Amino acid sequence: MGYSTLIDIAGSTIVGGLILLTLLNLNKNNVINTYNYGADVSVQQNLKDLSQQIESDLNKIGYNAGSSPDYTSAIQIADSSYFTFLSDCDNDSTMDSVSYHLGPTSDLSYSSNPKDRILYRCTYGNIPDTWKFTGVTIFKLVYYDTSNNILSTPVTNTNNIAKIKILLRMESPQKMDSTYQGAYWNITKPIAYNVVRR
Repeated sequence: MGYSTLIDIAGSTIVGGLILLTLLNLNKNNVINTYNYGADVSVQQNLKDLSQQIESDLNKIGYNAGSSPDYTSAIQIADSSYFTFLSDCDNDSTMDSVSYHLGPTSDLSYSSNPKDRILYRCTYGNIPDTWKFTGVTIFKLVYYDTSNNILSTPVTNTNNIAKIKILLRMESPQKMDSTYQGAYWNITKPIAYNVVRR
């Protein structure tokens, strides 16, 4: 073998190695982009489902209450991360209690995201039920009176609540390249006319 043959072999090995490194890097970037896209879509879908449920519930505060004497307000508890109201959820003319509250981070110990929690939606009545929405990092409630003033929490006189603002953020349980995929949603909703005020 001549000297030029050795140079040809060494050159082709270097070029082949560079091509292989480039392909591996492209594959890594493709995997990262696929994961990030999938995680982003998953978080956005979960946030959409949760926000639709919350909006639906806000529309039902005090639903079918009539002039029931067993409560003074459809909103029972109004705190910054805990909310309970009365509604006839199953349309059987009996008031049910619905609550939302954020659990501790220890409830999601299997997740690598240190900030995510479970948002619980609990129904108490003829059909007790609990829904769990995972990956919630922010669930904050702000209450306003009819003059658009923010009410301090916990709200002692829930009859003063005219609007509720909900701030919600969800994130993926795993990170890719030191980033958790997240999505944010907020809404300010007037309390419907079906809330009994006394």
